[in-house]
Amino acid sequence: MERKNKVFAIILRGVKNFFTKNIMIKVVSLIFAMILWGYVLTNVNPSRTKIISDVPVVTTGVSDFNARNLVVRGDLSSILGSVDVRLTTDITHYFDVTSENISATVNLGTVTEAGVVSLPVVAESSIGNVVSTDPSYINVEIDVLDTKRIPIDVVYEGELPEGYWHSTPVLGREDIEISGPKTDVQNVVKAICVIPLSDQTESYNQTFDLQLLDDEGNVISSDIFKSSVTHSVTVRMDILPTKTVDISLDGAIMGESMIPDTYEITNTTIEPNSITVAAPQDVLDNINELYLESIDVSGRTKSFSEFAQIKLPTGVTSVDGINVVTFNIDIHEKNATLDLTEIPGGEVDIRNKNERLNYTLFAATLENAGVKALIEAPLSLIATIENEEMGINLYVDVAEFESATSRTTVELVPELIISEDSNLRQLSSTRTKQGEYVFILYRTDTDVMMQIKITLPIATIALRVS
Repeated sequence: MERKNKVFAIILRGVKNFFTKNIMIKVVSLIFAMILWGYVLTNVNPSRTKIISDVPVVTTGVSDFNARNLVVRGDLSSILGSVDVRLTTDITHYFDVTSENISATVNLGTVTEAGVVSLPVVAESSIGNVVSTDPSYINVEIDVLDTKRIPIDVVYEGELPEGYWHSTPVLGREDIEISGPKTDVQNVVKAICVIPLSDQTESYNQTFDLQLLDDEGNVISSDIFKSSVTHSVTVRMDILPTKTVDISLDGAIMGESMIPDTYEITNTTIEPNSITVAAPQDVLDNINELYLESIDVSGRTKSFSEFAQIKLPTGVTSVDGINVVTFNIDIHEKNATLDLTEIPGGEVDIRNKNERLNYTLFAATLENAGVKALIEAPLSLIATIENEEMGINLYVDVAEFESATSRTTVELVPELIISEDSNLRQLSSTRTKQGEYVFILYRTDTDVMMQIKITLPIATIALRVS
C-alpha cells in the first residue's frame, strides 16, 4: 500500500511540473505548430482518398431508350441498386464529401437491342475526383416493350351466410391493358378480381385490386409492368336476403269460356310451383305468393304445355334464374254416361265350362236380369257406340266350379266388340274393383286416347251347377 502511494505522488509531481515549468517554451511551440498547420492548409493543401458507400445509381438516356421501344426487365431500382465510390479530395473538403454530392449513373441511351447488356457505372463529384466504383459495371436484361389487353375474371372467396344471395357482379371494365417486357406480358393470360363473401350481408360498391395470373394460375407481380397501369377495378354487386315463395294459379287461365261446350279443363299443374327470390327485407316481408302471366285457352280442344312468365315485383330477383314455369293444362272431351238395357250380343256367355257339368243361368240376358251396364266415355265415343261401331258382350267365368253346387251368384265380366272397319283400337282393359272395368281405346283417325268405364251390378246373375 505504501508503495502505491509513493507512485501516485511521483505522477502528481510530474503533471504539476508539466503545467508550471517552462511555460513560455510550450506556448511558443504551440503557436509555431498552428502557424505551420495554417501554411500547409493554405499553400500545400494535400489530397486524401475517401470511399463513399451506398451511392444510389440512376439512369440517363431514358428518352432515347424509350424511343427504341425497349424496356428493362425486372425492377430497375433493385437492379441498379447502389455502388461504393472511391475518390480523392483536398483535405479541406475531406469531411464535406458525402453520397449527396456524388452522382452515379448508367446510360440506357447506348442500348439499341434486346438482350443482357453490361453498362458501365459513371460516377462524378463536384468536390472530388472519382477514382473507381464498385461495382464498375451493372448487368441489365433488356426486352422489347409490349402491350396486351387481358380479360378480368371474378373469383369468389368463401360463401355468403345462409339465406343470402348475390347478383352477378358488374365490373367497371371487362379487361385491362398491361405494358412491359414482352416476355412477361405474354406470360399473363388473365386478371382476377377476388371478391370475399364470408360473413358478407351488405352489397358491394367498391374498388378491388387485381391479380395477374399465368396459364398455370400462378400470380405474377404487377411491379414488373409500367406503373401507369392501374391494376384495379370497381365492383358493384347486390347482396340480398332470400325467401321461397309459392306460385299461385289465380287468374292464370284466360278464355276458359271460349272452349267448345263438349270439352273441359280437367287439370292444371305448373313446374316448378315455387321459387326462391331475393329482395330487400322490407320487400320480402310483403310477398306471400307470386302470380303468372295469363295463358289463353280459347278454342282449345287438346291438352298442351306452355311457358308462362312469372310476374316478379319491382326489386325482386329469382335466385335460380327461373323466370318462367311450365304450365300444363289438361283439356279433354266431356264424358257422358249411357245406360244400355240391351247389350249387342244379348245372351250372357258361360266360359271355361267343365263338360261333365251342367250350368243354368236364371237370367240369361241383362234385360231379363233387370240390370244395366253403365258406360262412361267421351260424347263422341258415346255416339259411335250408339251407331253400333262398338258392342259389348257380357260373360261369366265358371272355371272355379269343378263340382255340382247349389244355386249361387256370379260376377258379370264385360268385353268390347269392335267392328273390323272401325278406327278404334283397344289398348288395354283393367278391373279396377269388383263390378268396375276400365278400357283404354285409341282412335286412329283423331289420334285421341279414350277411356271407357263400365260399371256392372255385382252378383245379379244366379247360377246352378249340377
